[in-house]
Amino acid sequence: MHPRPRTVWQALSARGYLLSPWPWRAVAYLVTGAVAGAVTLVGLVAALAVGGVLAVVLVGLPLLVLTALAGIPVARMERHRLRLIDRVPVPARAVRQPPATGPWPWLSTRLVERATWRELGHALLFAVLLWPLDALAVAFALAAPLSVTATPLLMATAGGGEEAKVLKQWTVTTWPAAFGVGALGLLLLALGAYALGLAAGARAELARALVGAPR
Repeated sequence: MHPRPRTVWQALSARGYLLSPWPWRAVAYLVTGAVAGAVTLVGLVAALAVGGVLAVVLVGLPLLVLTALAGIPVARMERHRLRLIDRVPVPARAVRQPPATGPWPWLSTRLVERATWRELGHALLFAVLLWPLDALAVAFALAAPLSVTATPLLMATAGGGEEAKVLKQWTVTTWPAAFGVGALGLLLLALGAYALGLAAGARAELARALVGAPR
C-alpha cells in the first residue's frame, strides 16, 4: 500500500491524482490566496494613506509603525492556509522573548527582529504580486477549461441550439463541433488540474520560505 500523500508534490507524482481531493485543495489554496491578498492590499493601502495624512500632526506616526507589523497576522494566516496543500504544520520562525511584559517591550523587540521584516516583505509581495498570480492561475487552468467544457450546454441554452461562443472568441454552429469542443475542454480540465497543483506547490514553497521556520 502506498503511503498517503502529505503534500501536493507527493500527490502530483502519485497515481489517481485527478480523482483525489488534491486538485480541489490546490484550487482552495489559490482562491483563498487571491481573496486574502486582495483584502491585504486594501488594508495596507488604507493604513498607509490614513497614517500618512495623520502623520502631519504626528497622530498617524503610531499607525505607520503598527503597519510595519502587518506581516505578523498575514504570516499567521498563511501558515494556516498552507495546511490545505501540506498536511505537516508549518511552525513560525523563532523570535526573541521581550525583556519585560507590556506592549512597549514587545513592540521594541519585534521591530528589531529579522522575522518581522521578512513577514512584512511577504505581506507586501502577497498584496502586490502573488494574489493576482493566484487569480490568473485559477482563471486559466480552471475557469477557461470549464467554459470550454460547457460548450454543448451553452449551445443548447443561450445559443438556442444553433450556435455557441467558445471563450467569447470562436463560434461553434454544429452539434458535433460543440461536443468535440466539450471533449477538448475535459482534456484541458485534466491538464489544468496538474497545472493548479504545480502552481499551488510553487506558491506554497515561497510562502514557507518567507513565513515558516527553516526545515
